[in-house]
Amino acid sequence: MKTFKRILYKYLINIKFITNKLRDNMIVEPNLNFNGNCEEAIKTYEKVFNGKDLKIMKYGDIPENPDFPISEDEKNLVIHAEMKIGETNFNFSDTPQDYVHGNMVSIAIRVDTEKEVKDFFEGLKEDSTVYVELGPTFFSSMYVFFTDKFGVNWQFIAITE
Repeated sequence: MKTFKRILYKYLINIKFITNKLRDNMIVEPNLNFNGNCEEAIKTYEKVFNGKDLKIMKYGDIPENPDFPISEDEKNLVIHAEMKIGETNFNFSDTPQDYVHGNMVSIAIRVDTEKEVKDFFEGLKEDSTVYVELGPTFFSSMYVFFTDKFGVNWQFIAITE
């Protein structure tokens, strides 16, 4: 999808300029990419984690540009979304091209109670692949490591109890 690549290239150039200017005040935010099911994932995460300040922009929302045509199929995909989970801003997008899920990164969330670990896992465990079953470990009173149905790797860790 040449359209997506051109838009992404222009977007990344702007991000690089901004981060070079603000290097001393840089904030690192996770960016989760999906293969057409971004909006479903966002709504699930919003419910499970009590997400705040949700903003979604779809490809169909951006101004038309003859140099960057967008197909009808792409118009309903998410070009950029963001939501606060706790104190961290998460970014989300669909990638309208061949996409391979990565397994080199996981989102680790440390919480105060075992109940929070259980509740978060309960909200995302449907159709997931569990690598470390929910339970106590030598480093946490409650822990779980799994990949949800959207292909995102999660680790939930109780800090104390």
